[in-house]
Amino acid sequence: MMGVVLTFPPRPGYRPPKPNPKSLPALDIADDPPGAPDEEFRLGLSEGLKAAHWFVDSQSEFLRLARARQASRLEFLRTLQTCSFVGENAAAASAPLRRFEEFIYGARSGGIHGPYAAGHRAAFALVEPFVARLH
Repeated sequence: MMGVVLTFPPRPGYRPPKPNPKSLPALDIADDPPGAPDEEFRLGLSEGLKAAHWFVDSQSEFLRLARARQASRLEFLRTLQTCSFVGENAAAASAPLRRFEEFIYGARSGGIHGPYAAGHRAAFALVEPFVARLH
């Protein structure tokens, strides 16, 4: 016999915490200091072109992003959060919009008004005419 398991009575009023299987992992938000505005714009443009080319799932999803980009910076960010490639990261898809903004553009980048975000939106604007003409 290996041993005996003793069961101790629980303390009055104590309830052990229940594990939450739905808890989301934390977002990995870049906190590096911003570079020069032209460098930040270039990096945002590069990242935006990659996203527009590889990650946007369909023409209809891209056209939703195009309409949102033309409406406002904030609307573009809201629509970006609903894209299928963002949905693969449950923490990003369900984050409050301000937290999602920091996730996409960086904590100290200037947010939707910063040069990185401007480059990111410009990349989508460059690709829009091509995607709009696809059948």
